[in-house]
Amino acid sequence: MFGTFIMNEATKSSYMLMEDDEVAYDMSTLEDDEESTEETDSPKIEKLEGTEKILGYTCHQYKMTITEDSSTTIMYYWVTEELVPKSSKKIGTTNALYVDGIDGFPLKIVTEFDGIVMTQIATEISKEKLDSELFEVPSGYEIKDFSESPIADFGE
Repeated sequence: MFGTFIMNEATKSSYMLMEDDEVAYDMSTLEDDEESTEETDSPKIEKLEGTEKILGYTCHQYKMTITEDSSTTIMYYWVTEELVPKSSKKIGTTNALYVDGIDGFPLKIVTEFDGIVMTQIATEISKEKLDSELFEVPSGYEIKDFSESPIADFGE
């Protein structure tokens, strides 16, 4: 639905690729966006009871509630502390893998907003070393600012 995401710790860059259009949307500009004019409360984060096994990893569940103006988004995270990426939190503000107040790496995220429920779940984990080219924008792709992406205003 949102394409492929590349997050490169070495270059501190992040892109959303749209393969059909051969376009890479640069998400690094999102960190420097001016403060929103919308009224936004800080997200409310709760650690819920119980655990769930996902791909053999013990995951704790968190609930995050975000209220913007009259709209509320609820996100449930199932995270494991057994997988800790070496990456920085400063690779793009749309990076849902890093949320202050939620400890661990998410293997499942369920988002509820405006009557829509979206579920993302890890289906495979591999610890093999990957080719560095996988973390670069493919040659021939046009690079555009994320504000031009089809999801720049998603959820507004």
